Formats: sequence, structure tokens, C-alpha cells
Amino acid sequence: MKDFLNTIPKHIWILAILILVGIFFRVYHFDEWLQFKGDAFRDATMISNVYREGIESLPLLGPRAGGTMLRLGPVFYDFQSTSAFIFQSVSAPVLAYPDLFFSILALPLFFLFSRRYFSPLWSLAMAGMLATSFLAIEYGRFAWNPNSTLFFTLVFSYTLLKLYDTESERKRPLWWAFVAGISLAIASQLHFSAFLGLPLALALFVLLHLKDAKKVLSYKVILVFLVSVGLVYLPVFLSEYFKHGENTRLFLSAISSKASSHGIFQNIFQDMMMFAKYFVRILLGIVEPGNKLLFLSGIFCGIGFLANILLLHGEENKGKRNFLQWTIILIAVYFLLYIPLAFKIDRPRFSLPFMMMPYIYFGYILVLLRRSMPYPRLVTILTLFGLGIILYSNVYATMKWFTELHNSQQTITSTGEKNSKGKSF
Repeated sequence: MKDFLNTIPKHIWILAILILVGIFFRVYHFDEWLQFKGDAFRDATMISNVYREGIESLPLLGPRAGGTMLRLGPVFYDFQSTSAFIFQSVSAPVLAYPDLFFSILALPLFFLFSRRYFSPLWSLAMAGMLATSFLAIEYGRFAWNPNSTLFFTLVFSYTLLKLYDTESERKRPLWWAFVAGISLAIASQLHFSAFLGLPLALALFVLLHLKDAKKVLSYKVILVFLVSVGLVYLPVFLSEYFKHGENTRLFLSAISSKASSHGIFQNIFQDMMMFAKYFVRILLGIVEPGNKLLFLSGIFCGIGFLANILLLHGEENKGKRNFLQWTIILIAVYFLLYIPLAFKIDRPRFSLPFMMMPYIYFGYILVLLRRSMPYPRLVTILTLFGLGIILYSNVYATMKWFTELHNSQQTITSTGEKNSKGKSF
């Protein structure tokens, strides 16, 4: 046994510790401090009905998208009903278990995804930042359909890049095509932005690699991918058939009604402000940053994007080039997609499909500095300083939030005891 343990690389042990830290922040007083946010009450009522009447009462469509009448696919309800039947309960914590589960799984997956470009050490830093991310912790501790978007975006991104590995590295392409199709279909049913953004990013990536199409996209790979997407979307197709395309008409109506009445330059500026705000929220856990911090965050976004381009220009390794190209495409697609919606996206959930990008940009900038600066120790100091700020800021924000949850719970309990003459509600 000791010999076996000695064969496990040190970075795997460190990753395990980081995952345990992430689990702690996500499960600490999970049941007691669970919050009902967004449309959680509506979803709980729906799943309670399914639990009582059986799986046949599960709807063909899922939650409404962005306050419109348009409905997403039902995969979020599938996750919740599965949890309810496994644990034989429709209590609020049980319905939130899927989002908690995927929030935890995102940690090792982000490490694997980062390893497509970064060293094991830096990939550990990536996983550590996500493990302690206030935003990731918060969105892993309650039930809502957008919450698991990051995990399935990472699954799709990782499997897509595996498909485009060099011939010597490419193994089981049909398996990767299947998982890519499933994850794309699931992510696109969790949030409207992923429904639009991920297929667009995929199309651009495929067009960029047309010369590899014959090697990568065999008819079997394409067929498996389309069938896997179709399996997840089967309830949506059935609903469209029985309701004569009602949801498609609502989709087209939502697209036209979402556009902003502001001018294009106002929208672009607002979009830049939103991305700067997203990056601050993700990197530092600050909910409402001031103008100076937004300005610095905007500069960080620009430098990170530029670093991405410069690293791509000098990269010869095919796998790493694919990673760099994918991150450029992903952030560019969402930035362009959000321009007409810029005044309507001041919500953290809109950043979930690209939540990994601030950490990746941080890594890109430091990799570029290490390659270009003659003082590697200075880069190491900057790296440790930056990591320290990010980790401290997020842990501080998380602990402050936990204190608020604890105090609110104490207030509710004491009020309940007072109102019920010693018996808490």
C-alpha cells in the first residue's frame, strides 16, 4: 500500500487537498444556510408534483429564460427529479444537490482543462482559485438552472479539444464526440447565453480548423455528436411537435425583443463595463466594485486578451494552439453576443459560461512575463502576490457571507421562538 501511495505524483495530492478545501466551503452548513433564489420555489413545486405523480408528469420543457415566455430544455428538472428519487425527498437541500455536485466536480475538471496548456503547478493554482472563488461557492450552494453552466462548459471545452488532438494523441474519438454532444446540449439547456454562445463558438472553431476536417470530423464522429445532442433535446423536439413550434416562435420573439434601444457605441462601452465587473466579481469576490477597480479590471481584460493572442502567435505545439484559439473564440463570442444585451446583463449568471477566463488570463499574463522578462524571481514574486490577493479576497468575502447567513438564521430562529412561545417555526 505504501509503495502504491508513493507512486502518486505530488501534484495529485495537492489537488486532492484543494478539492477538499473547495468541498468544505461548499458544504459547510449547507442544509441550514440554504437560500431560495431566483425561481427555486417554482422549480421545487414542479419537482414535488413529479415526485408525487411519477416521472411521466415531468414536463417536456424546462424553466423560462430571462423573464420571457421562452422555455429552456428540461435537463435542469431532470437533474432535480433524479436527486429527489435517489434521496426519496423533495426537501430544498436535496433539490440543490445536483448544483452542489457539479460545483465540486468542476474543480478537478478545471485542473484537467488547464493542463491542456499550463504546467501542473500553475494548473493547481487555477484549481485553488476556483476552489476558493466566492462566486463559485455561492452558486454551488443553492438550486437554480444557470448554476452548473460552468461545469458543462468545461466538459464541452475539454472534450472538443480532445477531438482535435494530434493523430498520435487522438484516442476514442467517438467517445469524445458523444460526451461533447451531451455536454453541449446540457449546457445550452441551463442558460440562454450558453444556448446561443457555445454553438457559435463551436462553429467558429470548426471553421478555423477546416483543413483538419477530414482527419477529425469523420461521418461517424459527426453522427455520434448529432445523435447525442438529439437525445438530450428529444423532449424539446416532442414539445415542438405537439405544440406546433410554439417555443421556436417564442425564441425568435425573444431574440428580437432582447435588443437594446441604446446606440451601438453605448452598448459596446456598457458591455466592456459588464465584463470588467464580471472579472472583478470572479477574481476578487467583490460584488459592487468602484470605478477605479472597474478601470483596472478593464485593463486586465485587455492585457489578458492581448497576452492570449501573443502566446498563440509564438506557439508551435498543436494542442496548446488549440487551447489558445478556443479561449480567444469563447471570450470573443460572448463579448459580441452581449453587445446588444449590454444594459440587461448586470447579473453574475451571465458570466458563468466563461467563468474560467479571468483565471486563465491571469495565467497567460504571467506566462508571457516569465518568457519576456529577464528577472524570473520578480515574476515569481508577482505571481505569489497576485495569488495571495485573489485567495485572501475571496476567502474574506466568503467568510463575511457565511457570517451574514449565520446572523440571518439566528434572527429567523429567535423570531420564530418569540412568535411561537418557545417553539421555533
